[in-house]
Amino acid sequence: MQNVEENKLQLDTHTAVAYHWRVWQLTGLIRPSGIPKRLYRSYSIGLNLLVTLLFPLSLLARLILTRSMKEMCENLTITITDMAANLKFGNVYLVRHHLREIRTLIQQLDRRAQVIGDREELRALDWAVTTARNTFRTFAWIFVCGTTLSCVRVALARSRQLLYPAWFGIDWRSSDEAYVGIYAYQLFALIVQAVQNCANDSYPPAYLCLLTGHMRALELRVGRIGRGCDCDCLNDRQSYAQLLGCIQDLTLIHRMHTIIQEILSVPCMAQFACSVAVQCTVAMHFLYVADADDRLAMILSVIFFVAVTLEVFVICYFGDQMRTQSEALCHAFYACNWVEQQLPRFRRDLLFTLARAQRPSLILAGSYIPLTLETFKEVRTAPSLPFGGVSDSRSRSLKFSHLKGHAFRLLRLYAAAESQVRRMCTNQETEGLKEKRAQICSHSCTICILYASFYLFIYLQTSSPQGGSLSLSSACLFERGE
Repeated sequence: MQNVEENKLQLDTHTAVAYHWRVWQLTGLIRPSGIPKRLYRSYSIGLNLLVTLLFPLSLLARLILTRSMKEMCENLTITITDMAANLKFGNVYLVRHHLREIRTLIQQLDRRAQVIGDREELRALDWAVTTARNTFRTFAWIFVCGTTLSCVRVALARSRQLLYPAWFGIDWRSSDEAYVGIYAYQLFALIVQAVQNCANDSYPPAYLCLLTGHMRALELRVGRIGRGCDCDCLNDRQSYAQLLGCIQDLTLIHRMHTIIQEILSVPCMAQFACSVAVQCTVAMHFLYVADADDRLAMILSVIFFVAVTLEVFVICYFGDQMRTQSEALCHAFYACNWVEQQLPRFRRDLLFTLARAQRPSLILAGSYIPLTLETFKEVRTAPSLPFGGVSDSRSRSLKFSHLKGHAFRLLRLYAAAESQVRRMCTNQETEGLKEKRAQICSHSCTICILYASFYLFIYLQTSSPQGGSLSLSSACLFERGE
């Protein structure tokens, strides 16, 4: 009994995103209490100019100046990932007032759970908090491995290399001071960006876990409506009071869902675009330009490939869990003890509540693509379409499979042309050949981006929001109505 009381006093499900808020405070997005506003603003502007702005610009400059297809593939993967991460980081700054509103809603739902003190509800909320924190730790482990591997690659290199290919306008190959300074900056920027990305990639599933956990707690609460009282007259009033309390909680959850939709729409869409672009870039790197001797570069590319795919899977998985839980919450209203209730207003309010609860809760990336496992399945099976794979949307996706096949053939053509030009070039390379090589790399990059666009368009065509409609199940309520 003491453990239950301690849990009730200590209940704060917002701790599920405590790591994320700490990261946002350290990276200059949310000012912690007790720090002067001007001092924190100066710190935030300086840090984000030095890292969030300068680091991707150095990668982008190097990408523009690249004349080797191998370097272009390696740099394009990093640049796309970093640009998408900075977009999600900037989105957090724009929606920071929504994050504070979610914290207020969570506190209200926590107080409600504290007053009730049901063990199963507390257990469900504890599961949500633990899962969200473990998700952050998983992403942190992935980013630590990627950062460590980059440092190991530089340490084992036969010649001087940077952590990531970037342009600084300084000859760091012949200057020890310049190389040490650039390496120190890249290491610092890489650590800061890794911390930012860890929070950016893990806060969508964390908030989805919180929303799912509170839906589960409300499901258990709704299932107890109309049960446990001996006096019939008092039972009707108590049951109606329980229903009103659950309706108020459901309103808070719907408001929380609306805010989370506004927060996650842009970053999830950016993650989809980043994932497909990185996947096709890594595939092109492995198929056409990979150097078998540079195994660390290949391993790093694999880590990028797995990481972006895992990011899509995680948000689709927890989005699907939330949708399933919203359907279970609707079924809980049907399963409550409404049959024995004699108050007309009880059934009237229950009918209105069911009409709203029958629409499943979905998070839509870009206000269009639902975060469900069906979406992830389309992503996983789409590459097999050109090779005769069968899909439920086969007729709709057939033309896009032809586009992907043409894109692959164009990639082979440009890769072969680049190899021929490289063999033709001598130490005294002419300006014409230099231009030709630069043009080939530029065309290859364009084709890669077009292929990613085709792939993303398949997302849009094969994934459609699954809205709910009022079912005929509510007819049973009218059969016993007044």
